[in-house]
Amino acid sequence: MTDRFDCFYCRDNLQGKKYVKKDDKPVCVRCFDKLCANTCAECRKPIGADANGNNILVQNLFM
Repeated sequence: MTDRFDCFYCRDNLQGKKYVKKDDKPVCVRCFDKLCANTCAECRKPIGADANGNNILVQNLFM
């Protein structure tokens, strides 16, 4: 049996993919940008997961 490592929101498998921890839950970059990102006060655009200050992680599982 293999353990799944999925995005908290969309349930996509995050094995070997970039993700962000939000409230101790793994969130894929796409969901983070869409649902969790802060908004720039000047331009009103979301500050994406790849912006400086956000910790992007990669989960590598070898089973």
